[in-house]
Amino acid sequence: MAVAASPVLMSDPDAVVDNDPAATVSYGSRAFNGGDDPMEVQSQSVAESVAQPEWIYETAPVGLCLLDTELRYVRINARLAAINGKPASAHIGRRLKEVVPELGPTLEPTLQQILRTGEPVIDVEIHGTTPSEPKAEGFWLYSFHPVKSADGRVLGIAAAVHDITALKRAEEESRVLKEYLDTILLNLPVGVAILEGPDFRFFRINKWLAELNGRTVEDHLDKTVAEVLPDAPHILPNLRKVRDEGEAILNREFTTSLPSNPDKQVHLMDFHFPITVAGEKKAVGAVVLDITARRQAEEALQEAHEQLEQQVKDRTTELVQANTALRAENAERREAQKALEKSEQSLRMLLETTHAVPWAAETKTFQFTYVGPRALELLGYPTDQWYEDGFWPDHIHPDDRDAAVDHCLTSWRHLTAFEFEYRMIAADGQIVWIHDLVNVMRRGDEPAVLYGFMIDVTERRRADEERRQLREEIAHVSRVATMGELAASVAHELNQPLTAIVSNARAGKRLLARESVDHDELRAILEDVAADSLRGGEVIRRLRDLLKKGESRRQTLDINEVVLEVIPLVRSDAIRRNVSLEHRMAPGLPPVIADRVQLQQVVLNLIVNGLDAMDDVAADRRTLTLETSIGEAGTVQIAVRDSGVGLDSEHADRIFEPFYTTKSQGMGMGLAINRSIVEAHGGRLWATPNADHGATFVFTLPADEVACS
Repeated sequence: MAVAASPVLMSDPDAVVDNDPAATVSYGSRAFNGGDDPMEVQSQSVAESVAQPEWIYETAPVGLCLLDTELRYVRINARLAAINGKPASAHIGRRLKEVVPELGPTLEPTLQQILRTGEPVIDVEIHGTTPSEPKAEGFWLYSFHPVKSADGRVLGIAAAVHDITALKRAEEESRVLKEYLDTILLNLPVGVAILEGPDFRFFRINKWLAELNGRTVEDHLDKTVAEVLPDAPHILPNLRKVRDEGEAILNREFTTSLPSNPDKQVHLMDFHFPITVAGEKKAVGAVVLDITARRQAEEALQEAHEQLEQQVKDRTTELVQANTALRAENAERREAQKALEKSEQSLRMLLETTHAVPWAAETKTFQFTYVGPRALELLGYPTDQWYEDGFWPDHIHPDDRDAAVDHCLTSWRHLTAFEFEYRMIAADGQIVWIHDLVNVMRRGDEPAVLYGFMIDVTERRRADEERRQLREEIAHVSRVATMGELAASVAHELNQPLTAIVSNARAGKRLLARESVDHDELRAILEDVAADSLRGGEVIRRLRDLLKKGESRRQTLDINEVVLEVIPLVRSDAIRRNVSLEHRMAPGLPPVIADRVQLQQVVLNLIVNGLDAMDDVAADRRTLTLETSIGEAGTVQIAVRDSGVGLDSEHADRIFEPFYTTKSQGMGMGLAINRSIVEAHGGRLWATPNADHGATFVFTLPADEVACS
C-alpha cells in the first residue's frame, strides 16, 4: 500500500475565533459573520488562515496542503499533488481517503487525534510507494499542525511532507559501504590494522593479521602494540616516525618468527602510513604482506637460473653446429609466420588463387551460401550447382557420408572450430580426399552459420599410403634380418620334434616286426609322432607369419599370448648364449587392438637386442626378463629387461634415431622401426638404465575401450 506524507504548514498566529457561533471569525483581510454557512465559513477560514504569498506556497520544495475538520482538501500545492499522482483540482473538496485511499488507514488515526487534542504531530517518518512512482520505495517526514481560532477551536489541519528518500538512501548506502569495507578489511589476504592514540592502540585489525600475531581479533582491540607484540619493539620507532613526521614508511622487509609457531620463520613486508581526517592526524595505518612464498620462489628461481646457465654452458658447444643447421630453417619459418599474420582479406585472396576453396553454409541443411571460385577446379562441378539443396552430402563418398554428416552435426553443437577428412566424388567419377577446416558462427548460444575451407589432400593421402607401404617393406626386411640372426635357434626348435618323430618311427617299425604287435604301445608311438609333428608345424607357422609380406591387419589380441608365441623362437639362441630367459605375465590384462605380426616383431627385436647386449658380461649374470603389466591411463605395458652393458648416457637419446647403431654389424633401423610401429598403434616406446646392470626397454599400447567397458 502506498503511503505519502505532507510537510509542516504553520497556522496564522493572528487568527482569532469567538466561541459565539454567530461571531465574526477573522483570517487575514476576510471576515465571516455567524449567519454564513458554517461549513463554507470553516473552509474559507482555514484557506485564508495562511497568509503566505501565493508563489511561495506553490513553489515550495515540500508538499503542502490544508485539510478541514472532515479531512477534506481545502488547498494543496503542486509538489504534494505530484506525490499523490493526481492534479491539484482533483483534490479540492474531496476527502483524503477518497483522493488517496492508500493513505487512509495510516494517516487518519493521527489526523483525528490532532482534531481531538489540538496538538501538532511532528516528524512522523513513513516509507512506501506513491502513485507517481509505484515501483520505487520512498521515505517522507510528515508534520501536522492544527489551524485554530482565537478561542482554540481547531478549524483544520496544515500538513507538510519532506522527501527524505535521498537522505535515507545515502544513509543506507553508507551503512552497506561500511559493512562492505569491514568485511573486506576482515577477510583481506594481507594484514591490515588501524592504530590510535599516543600509545598506538588497536582500533581495527583484520583476521589475517590477528592470526599472524597468534591472537583473535577481539584480543587486539583497545590494546597497545607493546601489549600485543612485546617481542617486537622495533615496530614502535617506525610508528612514532610516521605519526610525528606525517610521512609513510613503505616496503620494509624483515624476517621474524610467528608468535603462534616460534619455530617457523616467515618473510614479511610492512607499510606504515598516517591517517588524517579533515586535515588532522587521527591514526596510523599498517599493512603487512607475507612474502615468504615470493622469497622462496625468488631463491628457487635464482637456483634454477644458475643451473640453467650451467646447462647452457655445458650444451653450448654441442648446440653450435645444430644452430648453424637450424638458421636456414628458422628463416623459412619466420617467413611462413609473416605470411600467416597477413590480414583476413589477404588470406582470402591467397586461398582463392590456390586449391583451397572457402565456403559458407547453413548449419541445419548444410546448403552452401558461398563457395570460392576454385570450387570448379576442386570437383569439376559448376559453381551454381554447389548451391543446390543437398549438394554436399549427396557428393560425399557413400562409405564416408554418414560418418562425415554425423561428425559435423555433433561438432558444431559444442565446438567453435573443428576439422576432419573425407572423400568426395568428382564430376568425372574420381575420388577426391578433402581436408575440411570448419568454423562455427553463433548467435547467442545457437550455431547460425558454418564457414571454412576445403583443401584437396588427395596427393598427400597417396603419399601417406606410399610411405605406409614403404614402412611395411622396411619392417619386413627387418623381420627377415632378425630371423636370419635366429636361424640356428629356429633350426634347433625344428630339430627337436623332427628327431623325436624319427625315433618314434623307428620304434614303431621294430614293433611291427614282432610276431605279436602291442596295439596300445603302437597307438602311443603314433600319438607322439602326431604331437611332435604339430610342434614342428607350429614353429614353421610362427616363422611363416613373421616372414610373410602383407597389409597390416589389426585385431583384438591378448598381449600375453603375443609375447609367449615369440619365446620359442629365441629359446635355443638364449641357451646357446648362456642367458636365463624369464617371463612374468600379469593375469587378467585387457586386450589390445593391434597387428599380431608387427607386435611380435617389436618383442622379437627387443629380445635379440637384449641378448646381444649381454655378450660381453659374465655368463653367471646373463638374465633376460619379459614382463607384462597394467600401465598408466588405460594402457597395457610390456617390458624387456636385460643385465647387459647398459646404455651409453652420452648417446642414450639417439638410440631410436634411424641408422644410429652401437653394433659393429648393425644397420641402426631396428629400434627406429620398433618405435614407428608402437606409435602407429597409439603407444609409446622408451628405454631406461637399470639401477644395477643393463637396461629396460618398455612400450605401452592403449587397451581396447570396447572390451574394457
